[in-house]
Amino acid sequence: MRRWQPSVAEFSARLEAAAGDLRGGSLAVRATLHGLTAVVYLSTLLTFWVMVDAVNPGARLLPTMATAQIPTVLAAFFPTPGGAGILEIFTASLMRAGSARDVAAAILGWRLITFYSRLIIGPALGAARVGLRRTHDAPDPSRV
Repeated sequence: MRRWQPSVAEFSARLEAAAGDLRGGSLAVRATLHGLTAVVYLSTLLTFWVMVDAVNPGARLLPTMATAQIPTVLAAFFPTPGGAGILEIFTASLMRAGSARDVAAAILGWRLITFYSRLIIGPALGAARVGLRRTHDAPDPSRV
């Protein structure tokens, strides 16, 4: 435990600082953050409906979105290791419309677009940012 104590303390300090920044924000800032959070969740659930509707035309919007929301909320209370597939399996078990293969394809497409794509986009953006920082911090060869 001593080995991780410094990194846990640093993480806790950063978390407390971020929470303090949010608490100190104006009502407009808080409303904007809540609105952006709603947009993220609704677009993720809408993407699920689009994927299900593509393989099962006529899927109803609100029940389909609600079906995806249940395991998403439960995943917050019962966290599983990344890539365990619990969210996908639970969502598939809730989906009774269409064949199992169609539902599995829709769920796979949904998770690829809304979750797993972050595993590619995030590192690419991080590498680009590191590259920009290096060129910005590099000494000017004409001044040496």
